[in-house]
Amino acid sequence: MDRISAASNLLIEMQPESWRLLLNGSTQPNGATQPLLEARSGEPIRYVELFGLRRKLPLGGELALSDVERVVLGWSAKDESWHLGLVLTAPLATERQSRWCELAHWNDVNRTMYRDLAVSAGEALAGQIDRPFVLISPEKPQTPIPLPELPIKFEGWTFESSVPGQYELVRAPGWARAKLLRALWYLVWMVIFIVLAASSLTSGIALPNPALLVPAGFVSALFLLIAAITLIVRAFTRPNRIVIDRTMVRWMRGSRETNMIPVSEVQGVYASHITGSARRRNNLPKLDPKTERAVLYGELNLDLRSDKFVSLLTHGVMEETIPLGEN
Repeated sequence: MDRISAASNLLIEMQPESWRLLLNGSTQPNGATQPLLEARSGEPIRYVELFGLRRKLPLGGELALSDVERVVLGWSAKDESWHLGLVLTAPLATERQSRWCELAHWNDVNRTMYRDLAVSAGEALAGQIDRPFVLISPEKPQTPIPLPELPIKFEGWTFESSVPGQYELVRAPGWARAKLLRALWYLVWMVIFIVLAASSLTSGIALPNPALLVPAGFVSALFLLIAAITLIVRAFTRPNRIVIDRTMVRWMRGSRETNMIPVSEVQGVYASHITGSARRRNNLPKLDPKTERAVLYGELNLDLRSDKFVSLLTHGVMEETIPLGEN
């Protein structure tokens, strides 16, 4: 007779003629072990009433072997444990709203300390009830993808590492100059519209036809003024750096912090892009429509635990291609 300890004060007793799950005697008044479940070759699996109720098993304390599809031992990264249980067939699984019925588990941070014991318990149970045994091993850790060489230049942004463990998105100085030049251009046209509209009223000649052109000139000048002021405000107030480290994402304007989000509130980073046809813009070579597409627009966003998205940056037309998958 072999006995294996499991978590939650359980014991698994394996004999040639039976497989039993026991509650360790340390919890019993008389120090005896309490049988919870027993499996014997060719017989239904029997269990005590409370054990069955907690697992939504059929009343009466018996589980027909035809209701069991296989015995499974699997690793769960969520609680770092091995879990041994039964996968049930469709009719009973539908009634319980779950195919999985756990019998025992082993806490195993190292993933290997209790693996062989748990495997032997699972194989012994599968042998008694004549069902296949399936082992679901931990997934192999993925090889970290190396970062590309820094700095990386985007449209108006540069991604770089300022100090070890800290990265920055730095806005190009030309962005603010472009906004101010556009604002200046709007102001020039505003003056032109005002001069033309005022001249129509003071020149002494007939008003233009239709006469609405004169007030339309003043309204257009007003819109141009608003647009110019908006661009100037953006040029002097928008963050010019986004600092990212292990604890915080901070939006900076010079040395002044304009916004911040703790990393603990971030549950994901989403990079998305829009692809166009197989011909790039700006008279660049045509691409193979079966294998690649030109990236026309991209975004980098933070997905917060509050179900909100915060934009880090947007990127216009990119001189970049991506391969197409099989779909």
